[in-house]
Amino acid sequence: MRIKRNFEVGGASDVGKVRNINQDRILVKIGEEPEFGEFGLFAVADGMGGLSSGEEASNISMRELERWWNERLGSIIHAPHSPDEKLTLIQESLDEQFNLINETIISFGNQVEKKIGTTLTVIFIYHDYFITKHIGDSRIYFIQNDEIKVVTVDHSWVGEQVRQGKMTQAEAKVHPQRNVLTQCVGVRRGLEINGTFGFLNQGTVFLVCSDGLHTMFDESELKKYVKEYMKSGKSAQELAEKLIEIANFRGGPDNVSVIAAWS
Repeated sequence: MRIKRNFEVGGASDVGKVRNINQDRILVKIGEEPEFGEFGLFAVADGMGGLSSGEEASNISMRELERWWNERLGSIIHAPHSPDEKLTLIQESLDEQFNLINETIISFGNQVEKKIGTTLTVIFIYHDYFITKHIGDSRIYFIQNDEIKVVTVDHSWVGEQVRQGKMTQAEAKVHPQRNVLTQCVGVRRGLEINGTFGFLNQGTVFLVCSDGLHTMFDESELKKYVKEYMKSGKSAQELAEKLIEIANFRGGPDNVSVIAAWS
């Protein structure tokens, strides 16, 4: 039996307390099918702070994702395929779109003679399944009951050190090379897209966030705030704004963005 979804969603992005320009962008798109309820696309892009015009790269990524939603997704959703076949087509189409976004940013950078780039992290929910596509060091968290897990891989130098057992997560959060990415969108051709696919239980809370948020929290803290806000009946928008408020209270050294959602 498939879940009929109805999303509770909140999202916010803030320049933080140190930067002059917000190079982060978020995107939330919700559609609906009468039989299965709502489906959605949730995305965060973090323009490269060490590169010029990072906000242009994140703007392009969100604009082209919205174009995909408006112009390409409908032909898959409304095609006479089974839900499982549609999910496969959506995964393939998102891969194509990531590569198109990459080429678009590279082309724009060449035109303006600037090196620009962005992270790009997307989760697509359709029926009772999720698809993620991801490049960079933004993250997607799943929180349910007493568990929290990261369903993306940090494409960063410190992320590689953590995966190899050479560094702890706590050390990675404060390491001077924590902002060095091993892969981003718009810098070179040949993306190695991190993607996952699976079943999404009803009631699972997911967070899509830039590193300006996740570096300011331990996972246990994120879980605590999610549980508190769910228990008190507060909205996803209130949760998103509270997390950003805390990140800024702790110094806000980077742009900070988060989308919080559940169904």
